[in-house]
Amino acid sequence: MTEFAEEQDTLLREETVAEPVADSWPDEEIVDQVLRLVANQHQTMGAAIGRRAFSPTIAELRQTPLGYDLRLLASAAHSDVSADAIHSAATRVKDLLLRPLAADVYETPAWFWESGLGQMLARAERVAYGRGGLLSVTQAARLLSVAPGKIEEWVESGLLPAMPDAKGRPQISRELIEHRRDVAALLTADEFISTTHERLAS
Repeated sequence: MTEFAEEQDTLLREETVAEPVADSWPDEEIVDQVLRLVANQHQTMGAAIGRRAFSPTIAELRQTPLGYDLRLLASAAHSDVSADAIHSAATRVKDLLLRPLAADVYETPAWFWESGLGQMLARAERVAYGRGGLLSVTQAARLLSVAPGKIEEWVESGLLPAMPDAKGRPQISRELIEHRRDVAALLTADEFISTTHERLAS
């Protein structure tokens, strides 16, 4: 990670760290803090290349595409927002705030889900996935016929994307787990067919 990316990561962590009780930080405050953080970083980057950036008001920032995405995520739990809109907004916000400069891929750090923004985003995405759309570690392990410890290992290493439930326990997309199960079954079938052909040929 570059020096700038490390600084960006540290700033986001410091600015959005949440209190232990999820409801103790109003969504409006989270939205405004994130918008101000991004605006300040924009000014810093502009100064680095000799381009002075203007300083927008918080009211102006709320009307930006980022402001719209953040407000959509904040209202997802108690308004009629489509699942696609929530997933798209969450992806854009995470890409903007968490993707290191010039990086092709990134992993959502564990600390992010403990921040006020992370809790707000996770709550919105749980709404988007709907009842049964997310699986616990035990449920995912059962579907993949592996030990729960293996699922936890994949989650911790970043091989299996997860987000926390309301109590902080990891949850994994049912669609992703079922896809992995189908791929594993297909590979097993291909291996069986290949072995059968080799035996017939001999």
